[in-house]
Amino acid sequence: METVRVLGNNINLLLNQKSITKDTFANALGYSFFEAQKLCDARLYATKEDVNDIAKYFDVSTDYLFTDQGNEVYKGVGFMHCMGQFKRPENKDKILDIFDMYCDMKEALEN
Repeated sequence: METVRVLGNNINLLLNQKSITKDTFANALGYSFFEAQKLCDARLYATKEDVNDIAKYFDVSTDYLFTDQGNEVYKGVGFMHCMGQFKRPENKDKILDIFDMYCDMKEALEN
C-alpha cells in the first residue's frame, strides 16, 4: 500500500506545483474525475501503462512518481499523511490502511 500512497501523494504534489486541476488531469489521461480522485487518494491501483502515461503527462520519470518526497513536502491539502512520529514506522502504514478501508466502506454505503 505504501507505494500506491507515494504515487498518489506525488500526483497531488505535481498537480499543485503545476496548477493543474484533477478534472484537467482526468480528462487528459482518460479517467473519470472519480477515478482521478481515487488515484490521488491511493485507493486506485495504477497499471504499469497508467504510470508511464502519468509520468509522460507530468514530464517526470516513473521513478520520481514512486519516490517518497518526505512529510515536509507532503504537508498540505490533499495529501495522505499522519501527523507526528511513530515508535514503530509500520504502525503509520497500518493507521493509513485503516483509514483507506474506512473511506472505501463509507463510499460503498453511500452508493
